[in-house]
Amino acid sequence: MPKGLQTQYSPSYRQVELGAAGAAAIQAVGNGSASTEDMAKLLGDTAGAVLPEFASGAFAGAINGAAQMGGLAGGIDANSLQALTRGRVFNPYKENVFTGINFRQHSFNFKLVARSPEEAKEMQSILNYFKEGAVPNIGSSDDTAGKKDIEKLTRSLSGNRFFTVPDSFNIKFIRLRPDGQADKDGDKDFMHFKIHPSVCTGIQVNYTPDGQYTAFKKPGTDPKQSIQVPALNLTLSFTETKLVTTVDINDGF
Repeated sequence: MPKGLQTQYSPSYRQVELGAAGAAAIQAVGNGSASTEDMAKLLGDTAGAVLPEFASGAFAGAINGAAQMGGLAGGIDANSLQALTRGRVFNPYKENVFTGINFRQHSFNFKLVARSPEEAKEMQSILNYFKEGAVPNIGSSDDTAGKKDIEKLTRSLSGNRFFTVPDSFNIKFIRLRPDGQADKDGDKDFMHFKIHPSVCTGIQVNYTPDGQYTAFKKPGTDPKQSIQVPALNLTLSFTETKLVTTVDINDGF
Protein backbone atom coordinates (compact mmCIF):
# COMPACT_ATOMS: atom_id res chain seq x y z
CA MET A 1 0.00 0.00 0.00
CA PRO A 2 1.25 3.53 -0.71
CA LYS A 3 2.11 5.95 2.04
CA GLY A 4 -0.46 8.67 2.72
CA LEU A 5 -3.52 6.97 1.24
CA GLN A 6 -6.25 9.60 0.72
CA THR A 7 -8.83 10.88 -1.74
CA GLN A 8 -10.71 14.13 -2.26
CA TYR A 9 -13.94 15.44 -3.79
CA SER A 10 -13.88 18.97 -5.24
CA PRO A 11 -17.25 20.50 -6.16
CA SER A 12 -16.84 23.94 -7.69
CA TYR A 13 -18.79 27.07 -6.75
CA ARG A 14 -18.72 30.68 -7.94
CA GLN A 15 -19.71 33.76 -5.94
CA VAL A 16 -22.16 36.14 -7.61
CA GLU A 17 -23.46 39.52 -6.41
CA LEU A 18 -27.16 39.77 -7.18
CA GLY A 19 -27.87 43.24 -5.80
CA ALA A 20 -31.24 44.22 -4.41
CA ALA A 21 -33.04 44.00 -7.75
CA GLY A 22 -31.44 40.67 -8.63
CA ALA A 23 -32.32 39.16 -5.26
CA ALA A 24 -35.95 40.22 -5.68
CA ALA A 25 -36.06 38.81 -9.21
CA ILE A 26 -34.63 35.47 -8.04
CA GLN A 27 -37.24 35.33 -5.29
CA ALA A 28 -40.04 36.02 -7.76
CA VAL A 29 -38.85 33.38 -10.21
CA GLY A 30 -38.46 30.87 -7.37
CA ASN A 31 -42.04 31.54 -6.26
CA GLY A 32 -43.32 30.96 -9.80
CA SER A 33 -44.67 34.53 -10.10
CA ALA A 34 -42.52 35.74 -12.97
CA SER A 35 -45.34 36.87 -15.30
CA THR A 36 -45.06 40.19 -17.15
CA GLU A 37 -47.40 41.95 -14.72
CA ASP A 38 -45.59 40.56 -11.71
CA MET A 39 -42.20 41.57 -13.07
CA ALA A 40 -43.44 45.11 -13.70
CA LYS A 41 -44.73 45.29 -10.13
CA LEU A 42 -41.44 43.86 -8.88
CA LEU A 43 -39.46 46.57 -10.65
CA GLY A 44 -41.66 49.22 -9.10
CA ASP A 45 -41.33 47.74 -5.61
CA THR A 46 -37.54 47.42 -5.79
CA ALA A 47 -36.93 50.87 -7.31
CA GLY A 48 -36.95 52.44 -3.87
CA ALA A 49 -34.51 49.85 -2.55
CA VAL A 50 -31.94 50.39 -5.28
CA LEU A 51 -32.29 54.19 -5.42
CA PRO A 52 -29.91 54.90 -2.48
CA GLU A 53 -27.22 52.69 -4.01
CA PHE A 54 -27.70 54.29 -7.41
CA ALA A 55 -27.57 57.80 -5.94
CA SER A 56 -24.48 57.02 -3.87
CA GLY A 57 -22.73 55.55 -6.90
CA ALA A 58 -23.53 58.58 -9.04
CA PHE A 59 -22.39 60.97 -6.28
CA ALA A 60 -19.14 59.04 -5.78
CA GLY A 61 -18.50 59.17 -9.52
CA ALA A 62 -19.02 62.91 -9.54
CA ILE A 63 -16.57 63.35 -6.65
CA ASN A 64 -13.93 61.24 -8.40
CA GLY A 65 -14.44 63.14 -11.67
CA ALA A 66 -14.04 66.52 -9.95
CA ALA A 67 -10.90 65.31 -8.15
CA GLN A 68 -9.33 64.09 -11.37
CA MET A 69 -10.09 67.37 -13.13
CA GLY A 70 -8.19 69.14 -10.36
CA GLY A 71 -5.27 66.75 -10.64
CA LEU A 72 -6.05 65.16 -7.28
CA ALA A 73 -6.27 61.49 -6.35
CA GLY A 74 -9.75 60.06 -6.09
CA GLY A 75 -10.97 56.52 -5.55
CA ILE A 76 -14.18 56.70 -3.56
CA ASP A 77 -17.11 54.41 -4.37
CA ALA A 78 -20.70 54.02 -3.17
CA ASN A 79 -19.75 51.71 -0.29
CA SER A 80 -16.90 53.97 0.84
CA LEU A 81 -19.26 56.96 0.83
CA GLN A 82 -21.85 55.14 2.92
CA ALA A 83 -19.22 53.78 5.33
CA LEU A 84 -17.71 57.23 5.94
CA THR A 85 -20.99 59.14 6.25
CA ARG A 86 -23.47 56.59 7.63
CA GLY A 87 -21.32 53.85 9.11
CA ARG A 88 -22.79 51.20 6.83
CA VAL A 89 -22.26 49.53 3.45
CA PHE A 90 -24.70 48.15 0.91
CA ASN A 91 -25.70 44.50 1.10
CA PRO A 92 -24.35 42.89 -2.11
CA TYR A 93 -26.75 39.94 -1.78
CA LYS A 94 -23.98 37.44 -2.48
CA GLU A 95 -24.80 33.86 -3.36
CA ASN A 96 -22.66 30.79 -3.98
CA VAL A 97 -23.65 29.20 -7.31
CA PHE A 98 -22.71 25.62 -8.09
CA THR A 99 -20.75 25.42 -11.36
CA GLY A 100 -19.69 21.78 -11.56
CA ILE A 101 -17.49 19.05 -10.12
CA ASN A 102 -13.79 18.59 -10.77
CA PHE A 103 -12.20 15.32 -11.81
CA ARG A 104 -10.74 13.48 -8.84
CA GLN A 105 -6.98 13.27 -8.66
CA HIS A 106 -4.97 10.61 -6.86
CA SER A 107 -1.33 10.61 -5.84
CA PHE A 108 0.48 7.49 -4.66
CA ASN A 109 3.98 7.39 -3.20
CA PHE A 110 6.04 4.20 -2.98
CA LYS A 111 9.54 3.46 -1.78
CA LEU A 112 11.05 0.59 -3.75
CA VAL A 113 13.99 -1.26 -2.20
CA ALA A 114 16.00 -3.93 -4.03
CA ARG A 115 17.58 -6.79 -2.09
CA SER A 116 19.29 -8.27 -5.15
CA PRO A 117 20.27 -7.33 -8.71
CA GLU A 118 17.22 -9.22 -9.93
CA GLU A 119 14.91 -7.08 -7.81
CA ALA A 120 16.71 -3.94 -9.01
CA LYS A 121 15.99 -5.03 -12.58
CA GLU A 122 12.35 -5.57 -11.63
CA MET A 123 12.22 -2.04 -10.19
CA GLN A 124 13.38 -0.71 -13.56
CA SER A 125 10.66 -2.74 -15.29
CA ILE A 126 8.04 -1.18 -13.00
CA LEU A 127 9.32 2.30 -13.85
CA ASN A 128 9.27 1.56 -17.58
CA TYR A 129 5.71 0.22 -17.33
CA PHE A 130 4.34 3.48 -15.94
CA LYS A 131 6.53 5.72 -18.09
CA GLU A 132 5.47 3.96 -21.30
CA GLY A 133 1.81 4.15 -20.27
CA ALA A 134 1.99 7.86 -19.48
CA VAL A 135 3.48 9.15 -22.72
CA PRO A 136 2.17 9.00 -26.31
CA ASN A 137 3.62 7.20 -29.28
CA ILE A 138 4.15 8.79 -32.69
CA GLY A 139 2.29 7.26 -35.61
CA SER A 140 0.26 7.91 -38.73
CA SER A 141 -3.53 8.02 -38.87
CA ASP A 142 -3.60 6.09 -42.16
CA ASP A 143 -1.50 3.82 -44.33
CA THR A 144 -0.26 6.47 -46.78
CA ALA A 145 3.18 6.58 -45.21
CA GLY A 146 5.50 4.12 -46.85
CA LYS A 147 3.61 3.70 -50.13
CA LYS A 148 5.66 3.14 -53.25
CA ASP A 149 7.08 6.22 -55.00
CA ILE A 150 6.51 8.52 -51.98
CA GLU A 151 9.48 10.70 -51.29
CA LYS A 152 11.37 9.85 -48.08
CA LEU A 153 10.79 13.17 -46.36
CA THR A 154 7.07 12.98 -47.07
CA ARG A 155 6.95 9.53 -45.48
CA SER A 156 8.73 10.87 -42.41
CA LEU A 157 6.35 13.79 -41.99
CA SER A 158 3.30 11.58 -42.49
CA GLY A 159 4.52 9.02 -40.00
CA ASN A 160 5.21 11.67 -37.34
CA ARG A 161 2.02 13.65 -37.87
CA PHE A 162 -0.03 12.22 -34.99
CA PHE A 163 0.39 11.24 -31.35
CA THR A 164 -1.39 8.15 -30.13
CA VAL A 165 -3.36 8.64 -26.92
CA PRO A 166 -1.50 7.31 -23.83
CA ASP A 167 -2.86 4.40 -21.82
CA SER A 168 -5.52 4.59 -19.14
CA PHE A 169 -5.16 2.70 -15.86
CA ASN A 170 -7.67 0.68 -13.85
CA ILE A 171 -6.71 1.16 -10.19
CA LYS A 172 -8.11 -0.92 -7.37
CA PHE A 173 -7.14 -2.11 -3.92
CA ILE A 174 -6.54 -5.87 -3.77
CA ARG A 175 -6.09 -7.99 -0.65
CA LEU A 176 -3.26 -10.52 -0.64
CA ARG A 177 -2.78 -13.66 1.40
CA PRO A 178 0.16 -13.84 3.85
CA ASP A 179 2.18 -15.71 1.21
CA GLY A 180 1.84 -12.73 -1.14
CA GLN A 181 -0.56 -14.41 -3.55
CA ALA A 182 -3.86 -12.82 -4.52
CA ASP A 183 -6.81 -13.70 -2.34
CA LYS A 184 -9.58 -15.64 -4.05
CA ASP A 185 -11.95 -12.67 -3.75
CA GLY A 186 -9.22 -10.10 -3.26
CA ASP A 187 -10.22 -8.07 -6.29
CA LYS A 188 -13.92 -8.18 -5.41
CA ASP A 189 -13.82 -6.96 -1.82
CA PHE A 190 -14.74 -3.32 -1.43
CA MET A 191 -11.84 -1.48 0.19
CA HIS A 192 -11.87 2.22 1.08
CA PHE A 193 -13.06 3.71 -2.22
CA LYS A 194 -13.31 2.82 -5.89
CA ILE A 195 -11.48 4.70 -8.64
CA HIS A 196 -12.73 5.40 -12.16
CA PRO A 197 -10.41 4.57 -15.09
CA SER A 198 -7.62 7.13 -14.87
CA VAL A 199 -4.78 8.61 -16.90
CA CYS A 200 -1.30 9.10 -15.49
CA THR A 201 -0.64 12.84 -15.22
CA GLY A 202 2.69 12.77 -13.40
CA ILE A 203 5.64 10.53 -12.58
CA GLN A 204 8.35 11.56 -10.14
CA VAL A 205 11.35 9.35 -9.44
CA ASN A 206 13.82 10.14 -6.67
CA TYR A 207 16.96 8.05 -7.08
CA THR A 208 18.39 9.30 -3.77
CA PRO A 209 15.54 8.66 -1.28
CA ASP A 210 17.95 8.47 1.67
CA GLY A 211 19.82 11.65 0.80
CA GLN A 212 22.94 10.00 -0.62
CA TYR A 213 23.49 8.55 -4.08
CA THR A 214 24.36 4.86 -4.01
CA ALA A 215 24.56 2.45 -6.96
CA PHE A 216 25.92 -0.99 -7.79
CA LYS A 217 26.99 -2.69 -10.99
CA LYS A 218 26.57 -6.31 -11.92
CA PRO A 219 29.34 -7.46 -14.29
CA GLY A 220 28.49 -9.20 -17.50
CA THR A 221 24.93 -7.86 -17.84
CA ASP A 222 23.14 -5.69 -20.34
CA PRO A 223 24.68 -2.19 -20.13
CA LYS A 224 21.16 -0.76 -19.78
CA GLN A 225 20.64 -2.88 -16.67
CA SER A 226 24.17 -3.10 -15.28
CA ILE A 227 24.05 -0.05 -12.98
CA GLN A 228 21.13 0.15 -10.55
CA VAL A 229 20.26 1.96 -7.34
CA PRO A 230 19.26 -0.12 -4.31
CA ALA A 231 16.31 2.14 -3.43
CA LEU A 232 14.14 4.85 -4.97
CA ASN A 233 10.95 6.79 -4.32
CA LEU A 234 8.23 6.60 -6.95
CA THR A 235 5.36 9.11 -6.93
CA LEU A 236 2.49 8.54 -9.38
CA SER A 237 -0.28 11.04 -10.08
CA PHE A 238 -3.54 10.01 -11.75
CA THR A 239 -6.66 11.89 -12.89
CA GLU A 240 -9.94 10.08 -13.36
CA THR A 241 -11.58 10.23 -16.79
CA LYS A 242 -15.13 10.30 -15.39
CA LEU A 243 -16.80 12.67 -12.96
CA VAL A 244 -18.10 11.39 -9.64
CA THR A 245 -21.86 11.81 -9.08
CA THR A 246 -24.29 10.76 -6.38
CA VAL A 247 -24.86 7.44 -8.13
CA ASP A 248 -21.11 6.75 -8.01
CA ILE A 249 -20.94 7.62 -4.30
CA ASN A 250 -23.65 5.07 -3.54
CA ASP A 251 -21.66 2.55 -5.58
CA GLY A 252 -18.54 2.99 -3.45
CA PHE A 253 -16.54 5.73 -5.21
